[in-house]
Amino acid sequence: MLKIWIHTFILFLGVILSWTLSDEPLQALGIFLLLFSIISSFTLNKNRILLEPINFFSLFSLTIVLVEFYFYHYGFLRSKFILATTFSQDIDYLFTKAIYLILLGYLCVCFSYFLFRRNIHYEIQPITSINQRGLKYSIWIFGILSVLNFIYIVYHFAGGNLMAYMQNVSVREYEYMSGGVTGIFLDFGIFALFYWIYYNYRYKQKFSYYFFIFLAYVMLMKYSQGRIFQTIGTLIAIYIVTYFIYFIHSKGIIIKQLLGIVVLGLVSLILYAYRLRSSLIFNSMAETDFLDQLTQFFQFEELSFYLIEKGNVPNIPVFMKIIDSWAADVGYLYGESILYPFYRFLPSAISPENISVSNIVKKEWYVNIEGGALPPTCFGEMFANGNILGLILGMLLFGVFMAVVYNLLQRYRNIVYLVIYAMIVSSFFFIYPKGESDNLNLISIFIFLVTYVFILVFSSLFYRQPRK
Repeated sequence: MLKIWIHTFILFLGVILSWTLSDEPLQALGIFLLLFSIISSFTLNKNRILLEPINFFSLFSLTIVLVEFYFYHYGFLRSKFILATTFSQDIDYLFTKAIYLILLGYLCVCFSYFLFRRNIHYEIQPITSINQRGLKYSIWIFGILSVLNFIYIVYHFAGGNLMAYMQNVSVREYEYMSGGVTGIFLDFGIFALFYWIYYNYRYKQKFSYYFFIFLAYVMLMKYSQGRIFQTIGTLIAIYIVTYFIYFIHSKGIIIKQLLGIVVLGLVSLILYAYRLRSSLIFNSMAETDFLDQLTQFFQFEELSFYLIEKGNVPNIPVFMKIIDSWAADVGYLYGESILYPFYRFLPSAISPENISVSNIVKKEWYVNIEGGALPPTCFGEMFANGNILGLILGMLLFGVFMAVVYNLLQRYRNIVYLVIYAMIVSSFFFIYPKGESDNLNLISIFIFLVTYVFILVFSSLFYRQPRK
């Protein structure tokens, strides 16, 4: 009860201060209410399991508060996503509307999630149809396939020079698009790592130096693909699997997790800075060494430019453009973009054309801006599917989806669903405040299930389970 009174007092005080001490009280109030709602989702959540979907979604949503406060304080004078197109409505009005639509969407997510989420009691169970030697040799096979695939790619693009290969991470996507190489087995290394963690727990093995060497390889391999958020997502997925297997019943782990979040944030910024440097090296524009560039990168003007102005965190100006012009220039999608992840399983001849909102945004309004597709934020995607009603219904359904994925942990308490849960949380729920439904990579989940079937077949063909 005391906690409720404290939250009520903070809410009352924040509303008064936002309304009385601000030049734009309506905007300031909306930003404060979003920050208060996000923090309350952590502090009022009585669930003892910390690594649940809403916490990851809320954690990344904090960057929305940062972006809103930045534009509230500094305006849109440097935003190329405002300057590169035209608006039919006043910018300040659109910004205010975006603030409150995001607040509405976030509250819808929390309402439906906490309504359907159940308190679970998790304890991972062994899969009896998998035996020790079958699992061990499968881990070796998956790991070797991944390493060989990586070596082949390094030789293809950099003549075997790993340093040269890593310096070009910023153009990795374009290199893959040029063809002639495949990375189909690379993610087998990640799957091998998941199975390795389970293997050590199941058969009471210690984590050897070889495990940490392979972990370093997996992170290097993933980062070499030039996707910062996917690299961080892989780290998060590994942590989720380890947490649910080893630490879910540990006490006093909250401080360690908070420290881990801080470290993860710093690592993300350093990785992005190195990716930026690789772009400068590729274009012969690197004038300083990496440490000098890193120092310069962490200065406020540089950091805000690359993270906020370039849209590497939730892109509020793009959302404002969707509010302003989507109905007139594109037309509502009525749920089509939400189904896009399932279209990847269809042959290209019958698959619908690319209807991800990020690609439409790029093609319709920002074709002259360098770079690829422009993530619309989850709120922008839902608005593009049906205006305010689409946003409300979409975010309510998203909250239900998160709750269902979490609740299924209780029903399927095995390594297979735990890995699927970790993959969905880290690569979709976590970055959805910035992204769209296209980030739900069902192909990777399908490939992981193929590896599980392989282990089952491998175990049954070569080794018999001992009788109890």
